[in-house]
Formats: sequence, structure tokens, C-alpha cells
Amino acid sequence: MKKIMVLMVCMVFLVGTIAASSFTFKKNEVVNLKLICLDENTEFCSSSAVCTVSTIDPSGIQVLNNKSLTFNETFFSTIFPTDKFGVYSNIVRCSSSNITKSEFTYTVTADGNPPSDFPKQFFIISLGFILIGVGLIKDRFRLLKSGGSIIIFIMGVLTLYPGYSFIDWSTLMGLTIGTICIGLGFYFLIEDNFSRDSQEERYQSINKEFVK
Repeated sequence: MKKIMVLMVCMVFLVGTIAASSFTFKKNEVVNLKLICLDENTEFCSSSAVCTVSTIDPSGIQVLNNKSLTFNETFFSTIFPTDKFGVYSNIVRCSSSNITKSEFTYTVTADGNPPSDFPKQFFIISLGFILIGVGLIKDRFRLLKSGGSIIIFIMGVLTLYPGYSFIDWSTLMGLTIGTICIGLGFYFLIEDNFSRDSQEERYQSINKEFVK
């Protein structure tokens, strides 16, 4: 029986589209990894080869324990878990006359993009608050306050769902940021309607028009 010499991770097929080189998947997305098994003659392994996988999730729990991989003519495959944020560690073993193993990891995030310590969405939220601040300081820039409020409100919704990096409605940080952004965005958007000064100015303006 030919010896198995090489085992490597190849292209990834899932519901959606993803770059195989990134190994970053979206939370709760169906991920069916295709693993290529080659023998010492660099030919595809036959059905006599037995391949299994063990997976440790980000919490340190073994979620796959020597699970058998499904044989195909050019690859082995199985569905991998993606229900938690973080890095999953995997060990694949294939055996015939000898045993060969390969280790790899993949990361699960809210939006399927590589994680970041300071997601780009935070810059957009910061921009929204800056626009609100400028609008509050300068009356002639009140329109910027409305624009900033809308940005903050939308980003609050997007923070809760679908989320980004390791943040969404299911995490304390995501729930806090999302709720605060929605609340502040809505408040500053309608704040002028409840401002006494704004009401007096509007009332005086109406009176002037009436007098004319």
C-alpha cells in the first residue's frame, strides 16, 4: 500500500464566497473544507486511506473528536463548526500503511472578514460623533448634526447585526455599542424638535411672516 506523504488544505467551498488563503469565516456559516491527500507519488489518495479531524474551538472545547472525513476522488471533506467567535485549531490525520497529520487554524468573525483590534467601523462611528459635535457648536452646521446622527444610528444597527470583527448582538461589547449608538443617533436626530430655543425661534419666525 502506498505511503501517504502529503496532506494540505486546499480550496474552500461554503454557502457564500470566501478566499481560501484567509481562512476567516462568518459566524454560523456552513463551511465545507476540502482537504487534499496525496501519496508518495503525488497521486490522490485512494478510498483505502482513512482520514479524521479533531477540532478545538476558541473556548478550548473539543467540538470534533476524530471525526471521519468524507472521501471523494480528489479530496476529503467535512463540515466545520463556526458557532463561536475566535480561532479554531484543527488536526487532520490520514492513515494507510503509515499515519500523516496536518495542523491548521481558521478564524470566525461576525462578518467573515479578518478581525481587527480597531475595526474600520469605529472610524465611521467616530466620524458621526464629530459631525454631531460640529453641528452642536455651530448653528449654521446643524445639517451636519443630522447627518452624523443618521450615521451613528445606522452603525448602531449594523453593530448589532450582522456585526463585525468579534462584535455583534450576542456579545456584551456589541450590545452596548449598538444600543448606545442607536439611542444617541435617534436622540440627536429629533433633539431640535424638543429644544425650547428652537421652538421659540420657529415661533418668532412664523410671527414675522404673519405680520408681513
